[in-house]
Amino acid sequence: MTLLSEMTRWYDSYPAPDSSPDHQALSRWVHAWTPALREGADTLVRDLSAASASSGFPAEQSSAVAEDMLERLGEFRDMAGRFAEEESESDDATSAAGQGAGAPVTAAQSVQWLCERALARALDACERLGNLLRSPAAQAAEKKTWLLLGEAGQGKTHLLVDAARRAVDEGRPALVVFGQELTGHDTLSEIAQKRGLGPLAERDFLQALDAAGAASGCRFLLIIDALNDSDDAGNWKSELLALQVRLAGYQHIALLVSCRSTFKSIVVPDRFDVPASVHSGFAGREMEGLESYLRGVAAALPNNPLLASVFTNPLFVKLYADSLSKSLKRGGSGGHPRDRSAVFDAYVDHRAATICSRLGLDPLERPVHRAVDALASRMAAAQRSVLPREEARALVDAYAPAATAWPETMLGQLLAQGLVSNERTFMAEQATGIGFPYQAFGDDPCCAVGLRCPPGRDRRATRGTPAGRRFLAAELAGSGCPELSGGGIDSPARANRDGTHRPAGWLSPIGNGRRWPRQARGRTRLPAGPQLSGNASAAQHTQY
Repeated sequence: MTLLSEMTRWYDSYPAPDSSPDHQALSRWVHAWTPALREGADTLVRDLSAASASSGFPAEQSSAVAEDMLERLGEFRDMAGRFAEEESESDDATSAAGQGAGAPVTAAQSVQWLCERALARALDACERLGNLLRSPAAQAAEKKTWLLLGEAGQGKTHLLVDAARRAVDEGRPALVVFGQELTGHDTLSEIAQKRGLGPLAERDFLQALDAAGAASGCRFLLIIDALNDSDDAGNWKSELLALQVRLAGYQHIALLVSCRSTFKSIVVPDRFDVPASVHSGFAGREMEGLESYLRGVAAALPNNPLLASVFTNPLFVKLYADSLSKSLKRGGSGGHPRDRSAVFDAYVDHRAATICSRLGLDPLERPVHRAVDALASRMAAAQRSVLPREEARALVDAYAPAATAWPETMLGQLLAQGLVSNERTFMAEQATGIGFPYQAFGDDPCCAVGLRCPPGRDRRATRGTPAGRRFLAAELAGSGCPELSGGGIDSPARANRDGTHRPAGWLSPIGNGRRWPRQARGRTRLPAGPQLSGNASAAQHTQY
């Protein structure tokens, strides 16, 4: 209100003379628009102060008011600029300016100071408020629905689970349900059943959620994470719209769903018009991310900058931190993993122990490792990084034949523990399949298969053996790719023409169900990553 008061004071203090058209126009504007601006400001304060779980959040309406005020204030600024320019060119203004410090303040000087101070602050406040009201957060608060997107391993699940935990800690009700638990049909009944409420009617379930939110003075946060992990993810294309309609009449329930970006066209219908955000992982904050996982192992933090792009991916950072922690638990030094494969091996070991415990399997028989190797073998043979879901199910479930109740099956647990994931196939006959959740994570077992590591055997025992390297060299010799069929494959590093060495290329299976032409099959070379430990030699250094 300071700006409007100063505008009114200026209007009263400096009557417009007939000789100044710009002064007259500015005075008319102040007289006409000051009441409207005051009313708009009062409306914003009143509506935003009254926002609640019951009344909702008027993001769209308030954004329109803020934008209108910003436009009107911009008009005043432009008119004031023209008036000041007119006055500066007049003889009277020049004469007044020459009277020294004791000269009275002119109308042009007064309005110029008003523009530089009160008006500048008001414009900035209106612009920031408009940006806030147009943000996904404000739109989600108004529509009571939010969609979170992101690539695999970016931290969507951790973000949502942490949000629910903080909500509950603060006395706000929240419930997290994972897509793999649901079919995409009769979602509310399924959730009630999965959470031990029995065959509860949908309306009774919704009324209970709404009452819990109302009693807490907020909205009940219903989170469904990873829609793409449902057994038939395509069901959500119709179920999401139906779920949105069912929740519309309950003011104290908010819906939050997440989906991998590559699955959006399969899972999210075009008419599901809700605000969406994309999770970008640790991009730009790699060291903070690694520190958050290594709070208890501070000595293990690398001394060098994290230059490799993989450290923007929270999944890789978690795998990396897990491998360091397990090294300490086994009595090691907690030093950095020797190579990327060591990171992945530690992750599989940890998840395998959990899966064996849940499914009642003997860990000494290494059923999880054998299941992962079986998938990798089939992918390598087919030269595809995604297998049809039923084919993958038949392969891995054979290693836990007694576990048949979804999701307590081998495939269900591999998905739950993040060892495999639902992936796009981009094939006409089937939209989704099973692959590894992280490209490099899938490269490792597939390349181990290429080195003829026996299925189910610890890859660390055969990695880098002369026999394996000779076999890989023979395979590459017939690939039709000169860079791969040349000499030097028998050593971890290859020599450049100038005598320096560079790490060997890294093989990657072609993705998403497509094949390389025979004559073009070759390698995908990853850029060399940072040397994470100071004593790593060129031969030890592999690409992160």
